Amino acid sequence: MVREQYINMRNTGNFQTEWFYNYFVENGGSRINFVTFSRLFSSCDLNQIVEFLDKKFNLTLLFDARGNFVKVII
Repeated sequence: MVREQYINMRNTGNFQTEWFYNYFVENGGSRINFVTFSRLFSSCDLNQIVEFLDKKFNLTLLFDARGNFVKVII
């Protein structure tokens, strides 16, 4: 379910901070409150986080001729 939710966010470009918070906590992150997490998360490089998760979930990505992301290929 987590992978499917991530793929949906990846394909739509609508990244939800709540999803990242839940993923963080479920995968051993310290139990900080959501507001603190949200502040910290907003200062992170989303591209690096997305690249990490793409690899973790072993996703195959489709890019256009200009190198722009199109979609996750399932």
